[in-house]
Amino acid sequence: MIKVNKYDNIAVQHFFIVGLLYYTKNKIGGDIEIMNSIYKKLIEGHKRYGTTIEDITKHCLDTDASLIKENVVIAPTMKYEFWKDYGAEITVLHNGYHIFSNIKVKNKEFTFITTGIGAPNLVDIVLGLGTTNCKNIIFIGSVGSLDEKINIGDIVIPKYSICGDGVCKYLTGKPIKNSYVYGEKYYPNKELFNKTIESTKSICEKQNISWHIAENFSVDTIFAQFAHVDEIKKLGSRVIEMETASLFRASEICNIKATAIFCVSDNTVNKKSLFSGRTQKDKQKKGYSRYIITPEIVLDILQ
Repeated sequence: MIKVNKYDNIAVQHFFIVGLLYYTKNKIGGDIEIMNSIYKKLIEGHKRYGTTIEDITKHCLDTDASLIKENVVIAPTMKYEFWKDYGAEITVLHNGYHIFSNIKVKNKEFTFITTGIGAPNLVDIVLGLGTTNCKNIIFIGSVGSLDEKINIGDIVIPKYSICGDGVCKYLTGKPIKNSYVYGEKYYPNKELFNKTIESTKSICEKQNISWHIAENFSVDTIFAQFAHVDEIKKLGSRVIEMETASLFRASEICNIKATAIFCVSDNTVNKKSLFSGRTQKDKQKKGYSRYIITPEIVLDILQ
């Protein structure tokens, strides 16, 4: 039997107290993991004003941390109902401004979250997922094309996303005034990205759907982006959307793997923007890729 004296007990207590500041507890498995230093700083900001890890989870996710699965699928606008077409068992955890549900389909289980549009909505949820057992995030959403050869209804996997949002400057660990991150490239997790490419290639070739790996720009506005399209294209961007630069940044500091799958909804350079020019056939092609092809890719990734 190992004897523990009072000084050992004091040391253990000291370690535990320090651990509250520098570690976060895995709610399901009970493992303790070192938090990324930037994420640690964000958590300590909450603790300074009396907020606990449990408070953060409840506020950001509207549910208990233990209910969040290791695999999480995030969509800005798509709601859980379309999974019924795949014979899914759906458990709704919260149905409000943000919608959380657990999906079981084809022997796969994951949490599905409708975040709402834009980087601020998404980032608070991803940072909240850092307090749970979430290990992998698959983002599914729409993207606009800035390339004549990337057409409506095509599938796009972002190689990286260039920051054009205002959220990422809060995720650098530096004072806000010193956090100039416009134009920074944020990347998906390499392992999950490669799996996404593999699954996309397999599904799209079977379904005769064009797909691309492309450079993305994440913007904060739909209305005002058109006046800046030439500038955005000069950065090397071939597609444009609103969330994934912040997704890749936030997930990285939470030690969560993340990837993204886009369905092309519009093509500005072909004069088929969100505001004008799209035909009913264009919208049907987008709908097919959005609700048929994209879910198939997700399920293949989760194999």
